[in-house]
Order: sequence, then C-alpha cells, then structure tokens
Amino acid sequence: MKRTAYITKSIIICICIGVIIGFFTMAIIWAAADDKPDTTQCIYILRIASAIGAAAAAFIRLIIAMTESIPINRALKLAEQEDSCDKAYKTLQKKISRTNSLEKKNAYMLILSAVYTETEHYDKALDTLGKISFNELSQDLQQEYFNAYMYTYLLNGDTLNAKKVYSDAEPYFSKPAPSVLHTLGVFEYAQGQYGKARSYLLQSKKADSSDRNVCDCDLYLA
Repeated sequence: MKRTAYITKSIIICICIGVIIGFFTMAIIWAAADDKPDTTQCIYILRIASAIGAAAAAFIRLIIAMTESIPINRALKLAEQEDSCDKAYKTLQKKISRTNSLEKKNAYMLILSAVYTETEHYDKALDTLGKISFNELSQDLQQEYFNAYMYTYLLNGDTLNAKKVYSDAEPYFSKPAPSVLHTLGVFEYAQGQYGKARSYLLQSKKADSSDRNVCDCDLYLA
C-alpha cells in the first residue's frame, strides 16, 4: 500500500509539472509568434508540451530516487558482511548528516537502527531510535518505529520493555506490515504463546515471501 501511494503521488506530481510546463510553453509560443496560433493549435501545443514535460519530470524523479538509494543499498550489503559493518554504519551516518529533509533523515535513521540491531549493537540501535522525531514520521514509518523498538528489545532479551512498547504501539498495529507480523510472532514466542506466535509468523510469510523473511520466520516456526 505504501509503495502504491508513493507511485500514485509521483504520477500526480509529474502530471502537474507537465501541465505547468505545457501552459508556459504554449504561452511563450503564442506570445512570440507573429501569426498567432488558433485554439486548436494551442491545445495541440499544450498537449505535446505537457506530455514531454511530464516525461522529463518522471525521468528526473527516477534519477534522483536511484541516486538516493545507492548509498542505502550499499550500506545494507556491507552490513551482511561481518568485516564490513563499520563501513555500513559510516555510510548511513554520512547519508544522514548530509540529508536536509527531516522526513528522509528520520527514515535513514530507522534503517541505521535496523542495521545496528541486525549486527547485535542493541544499545546503539536504541540510542538511534531515541533521536528520531516521531511526529515527523509518516503513518507507515510510525508503525515501523515501534516495530524497530520492539524487535530490538526482544532480540536483546528484554521482554519487559518490549511489552511496554507494545502497549503504546498497539493502536499503530491495526494494519500490520509483514515485518510487524514477524515481530509480533517473536513477541508471542518470547512469552510462551506458541499458538499465537505461529499464527503471526505464518501471516508474515504469506504477506512477504522473500527468502530473508521466510528464513527469519522459519527460525521460530521450526
């Protein structure tokens, strides 16, 4: 749903930019022409210029998105290598420090906290989460924020704090993402509620059949 909303928003933005470019192009051509184009010609110019403008805007947004994702993907790959974890941390920290957008900065900090958690640096993960501006997060990232807190506490064997986070997070888990379903499964497993744990983990596997998620779920289902 999050991806669909992002794509829809991007399409609308590109169309709006295209229309604006189309109107400006039509106005410039009309003002510069000695033989003024009629209504039909103006509409034709507007349609062509708008289409070209929208395509150009989409291309630029794609390039920007790809450029922004490169260091993130690189850091995640580095984190999977035992001798490259420090490089992963530094790559993400550098990305965070160079990002002016508070929304993006918070999103990158969530990724950094996840990398810390996966590499068993739980204190650093919790410290990073504590620096995030919760109110600046989107609804989806607010859910992931609580999920990250719960999962970090659970992997660190701190079920008490995981319960405290869950009590605050429950309203945000009404439509849980696959990662949240996995965390809830681990949460129930830690409390000995194996039936509930199995249910959540199977739901997570069904919602996200990637090798990574299936493997993580099977660790507790075995």
